[in-house]
Amino acid sequence: MSASRSHTLNTISEIMLPNGHVARKLDLLATISVYGNHYFNVWRRYNNVYEIVIEDFAGDFHFHKDYTIRESIQKVLCLSDEQIHGLYTIDAISFKHRADVSEDVTSMRWTEIEHRWYALDMNLGGILHDFHRVQTDDDMKEEAEQVSQPGIWRQNSENTAYNLIHEPAATSIPLTARFSELTGFSDVSGYTVLRNGTKIAKSHSG
Repeated sequence: MSASRSHTLNTISEIMLPNGHVARKLDLLATISVYGNHYFNVWRRYNNVYEIVIEDFAGDFHFHKDYTIRESIQKVLCLSDEQIHGLYTIDAISFKHRADVSEDVTSMRWTEIEHRWYALDMNLGGILHDFHRVQTDDDMKEEAEQVSQPGIWRQNSENTAYNLIHEPAATSIPLTARFSELTGFSDVSGYTVLRNGTKIAKSHSG
């Protein structure tokens, strides 16, 4: 954990007790992936009306009220109502029961997640389709043929193991700026080409 990240988490965890003592309390509420790719860590703090703390994979912190999961993700990623409409739970695991949760949790509020399951490790779908492809056998064969071609984005389907609290990826590009690149693209032989020249293979899964 970097010193600056550790300092930030330490600072936002501070709570003043009635006897004047300063204590620290910061509870993990969720780790969130989109199509198996880690995006967010979520905590609850107790010293501010903006009690929900969301860390994105760029290392930025966002402070929310007790929104629904859907509302928080929409705000962090700056998605329209239409873009967030299809958000759904692929799978989720309860920290309390250490078992699968068999319901869609995206419309629940963060405090409800805490009360029912302590915290969730959740994998969501239905958003950012241009960044994540649900791989089929044909997709994997196609990608194998593209290994020698530099600059083509590929999802690492083998990277499925991750720690309880993830370190954010080292990057100087803000999270929302990465997605805003999708507003400028062109079609070239089955690929979407972003303004920065990156090629993204189009999904054939419909």
